Amino acid sequence: MRNAFADELTRLGDEDHRVVMLSGDIGNLTLIAEHGNVGAPGAAGSNPATNANALQIAFADPGNDQLDQVSSAQGIYVKQTTGDLILGNISAGNAIQLAATGSIYAEADFTDRTAIHILGTDLDLRAGGNIGFNGSTFQPLQVNISGAVTGSAVGDLSILAVTGDLIVGTSGTYGTLTAGGALTLNAARGGLTVNGLPIVKPPYGVLSAINLDRGELMWSVAHGDTPDSIRNNPALKGLNIPKTGQTGAVGLLVTKTLVVMGDPQVTTYNGRRGAMLRAYDKMTGREVGAVYIPAPQSGSPMTYSVDGRQYIIVAVSGGNYSGEYIAFRLP
Repeated sequence: MRNAFADELTRLGDEDHRVVMLSGDIGNLTLIAEHGNVGAPGAAGSNPATNANALQIAFADPGNDQLDQVSSAQGIYVKQTTGDLILGNISAGNAIQLAATGSIYAEADFTDRTAIHILGTDLDLRAGGNIGFNGSTFQPLQVNISGAVTGSAVGDLSILAVTGDLIVGTSGTYGTLTAGGALTLNAARGGLTVNGLPIVKPPYGVLSAINLDRGELMWSVAHGDTPDSIRNNPALKGLNIPKTGQTGAVGLLVTKTLVVMGDPQVTTYNGRRGAMLRAYDKMTGREVGAVYIPAPQSGSPMTYSVDGRQYIIVAVSGGNYSGEYIAFRLP
């Protein structure tokens, strides 16, 4: 069954305040809203599982009937009222909210773990069973969500972020992400954050020196300033956060007494956005100096001399800043 009347269904739900329901033995259901929502959001702060404005679906055969395709220019708000919700490709310009009295999982033939099946901003999932499992069979939701993932499952919960970061926690409109059983989150090509903070303990980037004769670590220091997303996170307000370092790989320059290396990311410090080219004491790792560069380092530094004066040159680029070489003269 193909249904292309989601705009009209949303309008009726908003104007007549009635529960809009699709029911029957529907093998593959498709919903398309070219200009509006599929369903409608509930009141701000309310529980998405009880959203009366959601498009209600009552599959007659919930173990086989599937929500095969849903596409919306805005949001998607759907609740399956008779058991499991089996998902195909779901794409929204804004938030996605999916609920089921049973479990929520992907179609059985979705076996390519690099493919994205759910695309949107915020994602909220509410299941009376598992999320990502059809009984004991692993059928994960494979997502690319730019905002927060929230929701709850009575049983196990598994989500795979195919690309990009996976953001969970109270940064979402509807609170946290919880499960009554095992909770598994996999960010295959990005980072996993909770409340906007990386789940990995800092430092996020280090510069280390190893004595190759003895195979011993001489020193290791955090390299790069604390990222803005961490320094300005509301959860850390009032705390004195030491320099965390930054993720990213950049080349370095070693001289007789120094190690010279630029930041791999930009930050905002004293109202000025950019990065720093830093010099460390080669024997101790102590930072002995730093100069401002307008963009992250994008090539290894090198040094040369002209007329007896020594210079350090480094390539920088990133974001809206086009690439260029910047040379500094040593005193």
